[in-house]
Amino acid sequence: MMTLGVSTSQSVEVALHGDCLKATASTDVQALDGLLICIKRVLRESGCTRSDIGLLAVCKGPGSFTGLRIGVAFAKAFAQARDLPVIGVSAYDIVDAAGEKTYPRIAVVRASRSGYYLRVQGASGDCPKFFHGAEPVCEAAARDAGCDAPLATYIKAFASGERAESVARLGGELFSDGAESDWRRLDIDYGQRPNSVVNWENRRG
Repeated sequence: MMTLGVSTSQSVEVALHGDCLKATASTDVQALDGLLICIKRVLRESGCTRSDIGLLAVCKGPGSFTGLRIGVAFAKAFAQARDLPVIGVSAYDIVDAAGEKTYPRIAVVRASRSGYYLRVQGASGDCPKFFHGAEPVCEAAARDAGCDAPLATYIKAFASGERAESVARLGGELFSDGAESDWRRLDIDYGQRPNSVVNWENRRG
């Protein structure tokens, strides 16, 4: 089954994945325009059509608020229009899949502005803990988990298209394992309360 992987939590990336990787595309153009550019490119390079896509996988965050909303909205609309399953993939899992499987395990996701999102798991079987804030806050959380290296040590550098490739692969694995795939149940993980909610509450006093 062909999986279309979409990642807009950082830069805009798309991957088409079947039994093996078919094509990837990325762009620095903003998600609203860049996403369709990338999708057309991977379809053209792979020789596939929209009808060949059997599964959607999309990064559900955390990351860029605007990018996530555009990417998830596209995935939902595409899945609804073509009656396809769609899987949301955590940005933390994308980072985790690219790192060493040792504990304590830390997944660092860069926030759209200054700061980071952090998922920390002290040992196998432990419930993960989540943090969001500036670098000193996240470094303190990492130290509390037993990781004394600077936060930069845990920041994964991805090659162009690598995030989307991971989204497609992880999405396929989650789907095979029976994960929820109804577009109606796909929610964004903002990593914090959305600014619109905070601003609305502040206006109400």
